[in-house]
Amino acid sequence: FQEMGFWVAAAQGGNQAVGYSALDWKRPTVLIMGSEGRGVSELLLKRAEMQVQIPMYAALDSLNVGAATAVLLFEAARQRGLKPVSIE
Repeated sequence: FQEMGFWVAAAQGGNQAVGYSALDWKRPTVLIMGSEGRGVSELLLKRAEMQVQIPMYAALDSLNVGAATAVLLFEAARQRGLKPVSIE
């Protein structure tokens, strides 16, 4: 993907990760999501150009992978100017 011009970001908490809204989601992006138990593997973390995290509040340590993916993809859609579909 990197050879084709994609930016590779891994969802991972920690000191090296930036907040999800700081990432430029308008760029072609590959998002790596880790397992709910172990996170993203060390090999994939080394390959990623960026680590991105979702800030947690109160007693929450993390979100499950489905919820975290939804948050990150919603931010990507927001930055790209996609409008939510109204269901009537």
